Amino acid sequence: MHMIDNILPVFILLSIGFFLRKKNILKKDAVNGLKYLIVHLGLPAVLFKAFLNMTLKKEYIVVVLITIVLCAAAFLIGALVSRLSFFSSKLTPFFMTAFAFGLLGVSLFETMFGTEHLDSISILGIGNEFFLWFIYITLLRFKYTGERFSLETLKNFIRSPIILAVVLGLLLNSFNVAYVFKEWIIFRGIYSVINYLSMIATPLILITIGYGMVFNKKYFKTSLKFVLLRYVILFTVGYLLKITLLNLWIKDIYFDYAFFTFLILPPPFSLPVFISEYASDEDVELANNMVVVSIAGCFLLFVLFTIMIAIGN
Repeated sequence: MHMIDNILPVFILLSIGFFLRKKNILKKDAVNGLKYLIVHLGLPAVLFKAFLNMTLKKEYIVVVLITIVLCAAAFLIGALVSRLSFFSSKLTPFFMTAFAFGLLGVSLFETMFGTEHLDSISILGIGNEFFLWFIYITLLRFKYTGERFSLETLKNFIRSPIILAVVLGLLLNSFNVAYVFKEWIIFRGIYSVINYLSMIATPLILITIGYGMVFNKKYFKTSLKFVLLRYVILFTVGYLLKITLLNLWIKDIYFDYAFFTFLILPPPFSLPVFISEYASDEDVELANNMVVVSIAGCFLLFVLFTIMIAIGN
């Protein structure tokens, strides 16, 4: 019953987003505005709270480093596999790595396991964001334009609201000054606003995801092929790293749940946007469809996963 209470709202919110697009009630510009609010206010509020209140552990440094290794290894394997004609595409390595941590991972995990355990997946997100901004985007630009790492990449990383929220939360937590948000009246007011923003983040994220779940049947088989390959690579490399390294440092059931949730996440939703400046229309369409099929696969696996947890308990 507890599982149904948590999962049902996810599908209702997704359905609301799908309905709003189907009936043309919400225009694309309005949804883009919602996404802007989510990325610049809602999601940073969720992550700021998580890192402000989390118990800091030295093991988390290891987790961040291993997450980067996982992302890099998946990319390299994707590059090797792309030499096979069946998986041949400029985008194959980029389909195999990086995760939609902010716009799906946080909301899914929080919905099922609660805000109090959000640090378990948030720490994986730090490694993912580092890889995404410093390595993934740089390689993408180099692949299509020959452009190497630039100062602009560093600026974008530093200016990212998600990174700023994580860093600020960590700093305040590290210096043991988080108490000011509970004891000082002005900061209590600020914290209340952060609370309100964090509460609306997950519903808005799921509605916008439901709105965007549209794909072209022409690319379905190709997209499914890449999604299945992505799962094979990520689960193989991911659990090799977990069994041989991560399990030596962290023994926590919620981290186990977070790790599985992290691995089933789709590639960054912004992938089609990233490549639209350089790639052909066909590549952009394929990327968009691959992301959509990945989202569907993610929800399917997450439901099966939660059912297994419920049966086990």
